[in-house]
Amino acid sequence: MTGKHERVNNEFVLTDYPHKVDGYAIKTNSYFEYKKMTWEKGVVHHDDVLFFSYQIIKKYPFVLEVLRAKFPYYFVDEFQDSNPIQVKILNSIGQSESIIGIIGDKAQSIYGFQGADPSQFHSFSLSGIQDYVMSDNRRSTNEIIAILKVLRTDIIQNAYRNISSLLPIIFVGEMSSALQKAKLLCGVKLYVLYRETT
Repeated sequence: MTGKHERVNNEFVLTDYPHKVDGYAIKTNSYFEYKKMTWEKGVVHHDDVLFFSYQIIKKYPFVLEVLRAKFPYYFVDEFQDSNPIQVKILNSIGQSESIIGIIGDKAQSIYGFQGADPSQFHSFSLSGIQDYVMSDNRRSTNEIIAILKVLRTDIIQNAYRNISSLLPIIFVGEMSSALQKAKLLCGVKLYVLYRETT
């Protein structure tokens, strides 16, 4: 079983990215064998729960009716980090009776290594779905919003609270150098959230 879009039972999509177990890479074509060994021991991972959930609703559609009756409303935050099988499950539930709400920002997707596909955010569709754009920024100061307007021309950023603070400083470059520079300027203990890009 190799190949980026190969399927098992015409449903399960394998990927070419390397899988790791205890720090050791497993070739894609041996991943299914690894899964079978863990399942025999009663070990399931998050992706297994998703896979088996999807198999259950495909094989026993009445489960969808139970889910819709028990949970008529579904709201998924950070939808840009959903993987294809999660979207298929949500789409199956949303075919009738349930009200589905999704929210997210494709530029903030950080779970590609787990199969998240931010393009699904714009391709997700259900009958009667409506799009709403949240253009009011309720978190940031005016100075940060001004920077966001330059960095993110794909979205609207309106200041909701209309509050000011010091001008933010953006460090660009190698992380440890930027961190040292920030420590020198601030003179306090810093907590850093960063993202490496290649």
